[in-house]
Amino acid sequence: MNNINIFVSSTCYDLSQIRVDLSDFIKLSGHNPILSEFENFPISPELNTIENCIKIVKENADILVLIVGNRYGHIIENGKSITNNEFLVAKQKGIPIFCFIDHSTL
Repeated sequence: MNNINIFVSSTCYDLSQIRVDLSDFIKLSGHNPILSEFENFPISPELNTIENCIKIVKENADILVLIVGNRYGHIIENGKSITNNEFLVAKQKGIPIFCFIDHSTL
């Protein structure tokens, strides 16, 4: 089986431990975790943080794992959060999206 690039999308600070745990699980499963706060996250210096995240979803992600907690995240100029934009790009790209919602959020 080929290694799958799995982009993890969520707010970072409040869900940092979940993100670390998920990254470890993805690695142990033999796949490539893509998380913006890790040093292996590919960065194009000419792009800002938001543009880099969107670019990586468009060009590198085979799957998007969306973690929804109690925070919506930073809202950008289109009125949506960065995480929401990552989700929309993945949906437009047609890749599988796995969404997990914190029970207390429901």
